[in-house]
Amino acid sequence: MPISHTRIIRIPDHKTIQGGRLDSLRVETVGRRQDLVMDFQGFIPSKPSLMLMEQGILYERMEGYFIPRRLRFTGISELKQTGLYQNLDALPPLHEARAIRDILTFRPAGQGGVFVILINSAPDDTELEFLARTIRAEPRKGRREPIQFARDWSSAPSMPARLAPDTKSIYRQFGGDPIAILVNGKIQKRRLFIGGLDKQGETRPNVDAVLNLGEEPSRWLASGPLDARDRWENKGEGRNGMSLEEITAEAMWTLERINTGQRVLVHCVAGMNRSTTICCATLILQEKLTAEQALARVRERHPWARPDSLHWLKLRWLASAIEQ
Repeated sequence: MPISHTRIIRIPDHKTIQGGRLDSLRVETVGRRQDLVMDFQGFIPSKPSLMLMEQGILYERMEGYFIPRRLRFTGISELKQTGLYQNLDALPPLHEARAIRDILTFRPAGQGGVFVILINSAPDDTELEFLARTIRAEPRKGRREPIQFARDWSSAPSMPARLAPDTKSIYRQFGGDPIAILVNGKIQKRRLFIGGLDKQGETRPNVDAVLNLGEEPSRWLASGPLDARDRWENKGEGRNGMSLEEITAEAMWTLERINTGQRVLVHCVAGMNRSTTICCATLILQEKLTAEQALARVRERHPWARPDSLHWLKLRWLASAIEQ
């Protein structure tokens, strides 16, 4: 049954799929429906990862187990399976396209199905996304295998399973969702805001400064020039994402204004990755939070928050450096 608000869904095995390895993809016909069956090696860490910075390159060492797993997505439609995923069986077992960084699942408003997007380590033209009626785990035989590896990325915790808010009155006034932040010993609930273009109107919101990190202009700029108080910085994602120095600099710019009593809106295009990265860094620098604590704070009112895997590793490093 269609719903009026988008709902974020957590799939079975959502913890083991992050850092897992894709074995196979196949479409099966079951009666009148088509199912997509995903076999993968779920990753279970046996000890905390070790983050290292060597010659300016940040990475982490992982140790744990691969365990055979299977997910069945029933009643699929609108399947987009491109690039290397069109002939997955031809790829070597350790090919980067098999590495699974995350899987996003949500039920869009007005639809009955679940939208599924696989986040991978493959080239940009290798994608897997589709709609499914249901998602379920199925048994799969096999032994667990010990594994050690190094990687220059880290998956953020899965998004919380909940309805996504649509507080139109707040969006009209501030252009995004509020994030509580400690200022001069007091929690301020309407000093920092995060959003995407979909929450914006044609009029500039009632904030003192706007930091746009996306490739598209803020919507209100269609009717006028950039306000002198605002900045528009087109920051990248993934391999073209922000450096640790850039993340720190943008967070400091945001804090300079928040700590003098100003309201700041940080936004990108979707309000998921780049804006979340800077808002998390702002909380880490201001309150000395861990990256996990900062992300949980942002998600209290903005559950869509999800730094990409390269930004997330940098946020974890930033938080660990402040602790020392």
